[in-house]
Amino acid sequence: MNVRAVDDIMREVCGLFYGFDTPPQSAFSCGQTTDSAEESLLIRDKHKEEQIMKRNEMMKKLGVAAVAGVLCIGLLSTAVFVQKTKKVPAEPGSEAEDSDGSGISIEYASMFDIEYLENDVKLITDGDGNQRLLVPRDGEIPKGYEDVVVIRTPVEKVLYCSATEVSSLEAIGGSALYDSVVGVSAPVEDWTIPEIIEGMENGTIAYVVQNDQTAANIEEVAELDPDLVMMSGGQPGAETLGAQLDEVGIPYIIDSEWMEETNEGYMEWLKLFGALYNMDQEAADVFEAKLARIDELKAMTAEIPEEERPVVAIGSFYDGVVYTQGCESSTAERIAEAGGVYALDDLAGDGSMQISMEEFLDKAKDADIMIYTSVITYSPDKAYLEAQEPLVTEFKAFQDDNVFVYAKDYYMSGADADEKFEDLVAIIHPELMEGYEFQHMIRLPDAAE
Repeated sequence: MNVRAVDDIMREVCGLFYGFDTPPQSAFSCGQTTDSAEESLLIRDKHKEEQIMKRNEMMKKLGVAAVAGVLCIGLLSTAVFVQKTKKVPAEPGSEAEDSDGSGISIEYASMFDIEYLENDVKLITDGDGNQRLLVPRDGEIPKGYEDVVVIRTPVEKVLYCSATEVSSLEAIGGSALYDSVVGVSAPVEDWTIPEIIEGMENGTIAYVVQNDQTAANIEEVAELDPDLVMMSGGQPGAETLGAQLDEVGIPYIIDSEWMEETNEGYMEWLKLFGALYNMDQEAADVFEAKLARIDELKAMTAEIPEEERPVVAIGSFYDGVVYTQGCESSTAERIAEAGGVYALDDLAGDGSMQISMEEFLDKAKDADIMIYTSVITYSPDKAYLEAQEPLVTEFKAFQDDNVFVYAKDYYMSGADADEKFEDLVAIIHPELMEGYEFQHMIRLPDAAE
């Protein structure tokens, strides 16, 4: 099987596309407290085990053992659009309240937490339940926290093991924050951020191989002398690297943004990155602005009558199998929020599904729009799709030139969930977005130029 094809398929089956379903979330809450250190460790270990089991189960669904090394090479994340659900607000004076009076809190995300202490010190609980103390470079470690791993802020040298993490930097602090990137785990040809490409080409940013199954070479990491290593959890590779980093005393944070069940929760990870750079308020402002834009777009489509809502099919296919989403998934809900009707409205399921091409044709043949869940780099034109699966020519959307794919920067734009939703609204209801230019989606041409 072609590696690139497997890469695309795995992202779809695992529901790790931006705007698509994520695996069921663990019951573990990163902000919870326990009665004892032993209980805390048991919960954290169970959380890690659940993450690994989820990914292994997803790979079993494919029946392709070889994809283990392909999955999660720094392109994992999600942004599903569902109804907002806030955490219960903290009572004044409670431990959960921001002690510095900043007013910044974590309202939607369940996979990390930030507690604001005195003197601009912050206590972070990451996606694996690890606690990290963020202390200003000229600040003192507060009493009672001597045993917590310390990260001096603002961070100046970071190894990022996920492209989606890097894409959050410009959103909160502009391109100047790219100067803090000393290493990444995606090769230069996969990047679309000019500053990262330039840094990799001139040697100021190192390419460090770190993926689902393979841990980065600890000597290469140590040579970078990073203030921090950011990496996704629930992977054997991350487990191994984490243990090695502990041994050499390099701090790391586990990023589990991809496990958030809501768009709000996913985007709220911007606040964690803001905390690392002492740009907490800037990150909070960006987060609120993105939520407001999404709400504005939803309001534009909310009153569109059923008969004026185009039918939208979504999925990708390989070797006669279509990888799509069930009718109870957040994908279907997202399409509805953008003013469309999900073509597979009788396909029971609340997440990723596999069906035959014949069944997909039967259910989605007359759909007005098809979103083919692949990047333009790997699926460059309609001729390519036809060569992959001749039955695609029988779809109305294919005949009407209404097939859309992801732009190359789609997975490098983790912070741009609002722009991706704009794209979806423009695809489904172009009359509402006159003069709009797609930012992260592309109408598939007949033949690549």
